[in-house]
Parts: sequence; structure tokens; C-alpha cells
Amino acid sequence: MLPALTLSSKIASQPVGLFVSERATTMHYEYPVEAALQLMIEEGKSHVVLVDGLKAVGLLTHRCLLKSLLGLRLDLDLRRLIAKDLVMLLAHNSLAEAYRAMTEMNYYEVPIVEEEVVGIVRLRDIIGEVATKGFEGLKLVKVYSKCKLVERGARRFEEVLELAFKEDLNLVPVLRDDGSYGFVKLEDVFMQLVKELGAFKVAELISQRFVAQSVRGA
Repeated sequence: MLPALTLSSKIASQPVGLFVSERATTMHYEYPVEAALQLMIEEGKSHVVLVDGLKAVGLLTHRCLLKSLLGLRLDLDLRRLIAKDLVMLLAHNSLAEAYRAMTEMNYYEVPIVEEEVVGIVRLRDIIGEVATKGFEGLKLVKVYSKCKLVERGARRFEEVLELAFKEDLNLVPVLRDDGSYGFVKLEDVFMQLVKELGAFKVAELISQRFVAQSVRGA
């Protein structure tokens, strides 16, 4: 999808099939959550397309699964998940430079730092500019004016989820023991959680939270 931005205004007229780069991971919608979690780990995917025969009926993602665990305190070592070799930008860099950083990392968010973390620029911010001003216009827009500001980093699992969903981020700043910042990808948090606790335990936690939320809402 990132390289498609170079099509600028022509992107809207392109068939969506041009952007399909790999086979979808699918599962029948009546299978248990545990099976879906196990499949996602085996395939290394953060989503599963739910199907009924040949018909797609839904999309199960790492975000919707993790959202059901908001507020839950789990002992997950975030330091092991800090992303290596992330490209970071300064506030004076342009959105065009942010786009290049995203294509380098093959990721759709990039951190903006000065002496500390300023915020995160997301692909959606760039797409909005391309839609209105064209790709060339990205050179004139500074990343600071479009980034999602972040006031603090996370230290624990529950804080990562809280920050990710409050600020709508997939790349979450975390605080190291020495006070410096690192960044974890929400997909990596999800994968590590399932690997450490096991698909059965995570599915059980999700089921318990879903039941508790249903009871409170009744």
C-alpha cells in the first residue's frame, strides 16, 4: 500500500486487487477464539478473515482482541519487545521524509523525537495530505504539524494498551528503566502475549472479560 501513494490522485481509480500482495489467512467464523489465536501465531499474522464457506463475514484482528483485555494487569517484559532499527524523525522533517521512512521500515507509523518523544506520524496523516495536495505537497508539510502528540510513555502491559487505544496508535512509546524511550509494536505485544501465556489462556481471559462486560451492560 505504501508504494501506491506515488500514484497520487490516480490511486482512487485503481482496482483494489492491485494492492493484494499475499493470500489471506482465513477461518470459519464458528471456530473457537483459541483456534484463531493459534492460527495467527502459526501464520505470523495479526488478523484472520472469518468466513462462512466462500463468503467473508468478518475480520478478527490483534487490536480487537487486545482491546478486550484493557485494564488487565499481566506481567509482560516490554523491554524484550522494543523494536530495533526504527527510523526516527525530527520535528523539522517533512511528511515526504516520513513517507520514505515508512517504506524503509515497511511500517505505517514513524516516531518523531527531539530531546524526548514528540509524537507519532501515521500513514493516515500522509494519505490525507496526498488526497488533498498530491504527493509533491508532502515536501512542504512538517511532520510536527501532523503527528499524533504523545504526552508520556508506558511502562507496563496495561499502560501500553491504554495508550494504544486512547491515542489510536500501533507503535507505542515505552519508558526504559533509565528513563529513555523505546517503541513497541502492538502486533509484537499481541504475539508475545499469546506465546508466553498460550492460546488457551489468552482465549480464556478474553472470554472472561467479554462475559463480565456483557453482565455489566445488562
